[in-house]
Amino acid sequence: MFADSAAFRELEAKWFNRFPSLRNALLRVLHENGAMSFKHFEEEQVKMFKYLEGQTKCFQNENTVFLKHFKAKEKRQDKEVKELIMQNCDLIDAALQERTKRMKSEAKYNVRGALARMVYFVKLQKKVPPTASIQQGLDWLAKQREFITVLHKEVQIRQLCAKEVMACVNRLHEVVSNHTNGNDDAFNDIVIVRAAKFSDNEGAALVIFLKVQSNWPNPVNWREDTSEKGGE
Repeated sequence: MFADSAAFRELEAKWFNRFPSLRNALLRVLHENGAMSFKHFEEEQVKMFKYLEGQTKCFQNENTVFLKHFKAKEKRQDKEVKELIMQNCDLIDAALQERTKRMKSEAKYNVRGALARMVYFVKLQKKVPPTASIQQGLDWLAKQREFITVLHKEVQIRQLCAKEVMACVNRLHEVVSNHTNGNDDAFNDIVIVRAAKFSDNEGAALVIFLKVQSNWPNPVNWREDTSEKGGE
């Protein structure tokens, strides 16, 4: 094309040389347009910065409000949970007291009744199924850390074998059912582990269970009687 030819470029150069004022005017216009474009860019940049700054503040405010409501809700929920726990504790405590009265009225205020009461307690806490037998409840308790901790201490004191004591746990309810009858000391609210009625391992297993429940809410009072050991 003619506009791209060398002849056109030569003619264009001659034309600008002949009219330097026009050339300067064009250069000035280009310079001003460039300056205006840069200024416009800066203005737009400032606007964008202010917009982003406003959005950030808005987000921070919304986040603050959200956190405030969240903490308030969390506090209310914590309070409700604590109230439910207290109510549940009160219900469990009342149920255990009623269970103790039944033990006395049914002449089961003894080690057999105490073991049954322990299993009743863990059923109330839904740790074992409500249909679980007393022996199944005892087997579950014997696997818990609190039982094992007391077991190791007790066998050391009594110089017994932990495995042999644990073997007794699997049939402990049957054993106590055959060796206990009537209330022990219902007047003083004391369950008595009579060593004379049980083997050393059986007696140790009973003591361990009773020591475990001593750390529970509303425990049964008990003592071990070794005075007649070997006398029967």
